[in-house]
Amino acid sequence: MEKLRGVACLVVVSASLYGSVIAAGKPPKDVSVLVTFGSGALDTLRSDGLRARGYDADYADAQDNVLALVQGSGNFRFFTQSDTSLPAGRNVCFDFGTQSVPFVPSQCVNVGQPMHAYPTGDVAIQNLRYGQSVRKLTRFTWDEGSVRYRIGYGTDMDMDGLQDSPAVTVTCIAPANTSLPCTSWVLAPETDGTAALFRFALTVAKRGVINEGPAELVGMYHMPFVQTFTVKP
Repeated sequence: MEKLRGVACLVVVSASLYGSVIAAGKPPKDVSVLVTFGSGALDTLRSDGLRARGYDADYADAQDNVLALVQGSGNFRFFTQSDTSLPAGRNVCFDFGTQSVPFVPSQCVNVGQPMHAYPTGDVAIQNLRYGQSVRKLTRFTWDEGSVRYRIGYGTDMDMDGLQDSPAVTVTCIAPANTSLPCTSWVLAPETDGTAALFRFALTVAKRGVINEGPAELVGMYHMPFVQTFTVKP
């Protein structure tokens, strides 16, 4: 797991205030969410074109082997293959356009997307209120044969103590009432979508355990996207 370091979090809400609120009650639970990618002309990460059944969203937690959660820790997890003993029911599509990459530049793949906190000044996204934002780190991971690729926004995949690229911002967008808990968030790169692509050689050890080799930087890429997640009814 990479070390996550960076500058102080740019938050429009008091971390100490909400920390005391959490401490006073029970630990927050994971919450199932619906996930939708933007469809604008500049978006380079999109859904696979399918829709979640029964919902106005691209993906739904616990549907088609998808995992989509706002975690009790205050972060977000999205995986298109929740149970690895079952095939992935959905994919995420990316398009690197004319940017040079060591694979087909436009394809749909089975991805895992964790989101991480800054080590200081962080705020749980479920504690945001309408219009408030917090800086986070995220990456998308997929395998191609014996190589694992990760494209990251703000992460430190080579563990050199420096951010690989600009981070993302998570903003509460609903309900439009600052006295109510947030139920919908939008996640997007905080700058122009510059992301760092790394690859890791995979080897199979005893009992089928897969080991990752050291991080190798493939390059920096312009990969803007928008992602919305909403509490699943």
